[in-house]
Amino acid sequence: MIKTTNIILSAKGGVGKTYIACDLAEYLFAHDVEFTMIDTDATNEWLTNTRFFKANKFDLKDSESFVTSEKLPELAIIYTNKNLIIDTGANSYGSWVSFLKNNGGLDILQSNGNKVVLHVVVPQGQMEFECINSLKELCDLEQDVTLVVWLNNAIASGINPLSIKDFYKDIGDDAILNKIHYVIELPQCNRVDRVLVNKLHNKNLCMTDILLATNSELEKIDFGDGKFGNVVDKVMSKTYQKKIFNAIDIIKPLYVDEASENDENQK
Repeated sequence: MIKTTNIILSAKGGVGKTYIACDLAEYLFAHDVEFTMIDTDATNEWLTNTRFFKANKFDLKDSESFVTSEKLPELAIIYTNKNLIIDTGANSYGSWVSFLKNNGGLDILQSNGNKVVLHVVVPQGQMEFECINSLKELCDLEQDVTLVVWLNNAIASGINPLSIKDFYKDIGDDAILNKIHYVIELPQCNRVDRVLVNKLHNKNLCMTDILLATNSELEKIDFGDGKFGNVVDKVMSKTYQKKIFNAIDIIKPLYVDEASENDENQK
């Protein structure tokens, strides 16, 4: 399969860009796809502090500490010929859009043979329409790019999840919808899932960390208040991750040669 440069974008903060980047990374890992994680978020250190992802921090600030697009061509050169997952911050959204739309960014990113996949996060709730405006801006790109929309129902509870049908209705513009290649409808976090995600996040862990851990390793994870990891955490992680992976399966053809995978499974 051709290598991909995956950029997670949204002009709004707190919509789950890092959450989506991690979901995609764990999905690729589960399908034996090697990847390099890059963190360009200037304000959030969580990803680079999380052992599993081994994220490389890439500073977009110039000599005057302003976030700009000046260094983005350098990123393409340094990480050539690799599957990339690039997490971005809301403060760098304008720089990324400027790079992609006005400064030949797509041509630069594709010059190493990688396919560019833009992942746009649209959350349920009041921020939906602000994120849709970001999506419409990216739909103006004229070059060949794969556009994936993630309906992130995992960041809020107590409100109705955003469905693909409702999203299409809210867009209400066939010209925009025709430019979207995939829409992923992530499952809503129930209360149990939320407790799991939060306690893992607080320890800089992800669900794959728990699934790969032995029982003795689990018992050494101190979640505080006298609570340590156990087999229940593993079962819960496996159950919730399966729901997420089922939703992500729609974009599996971008990353996995299913014919080759079937051959491997038959050996």
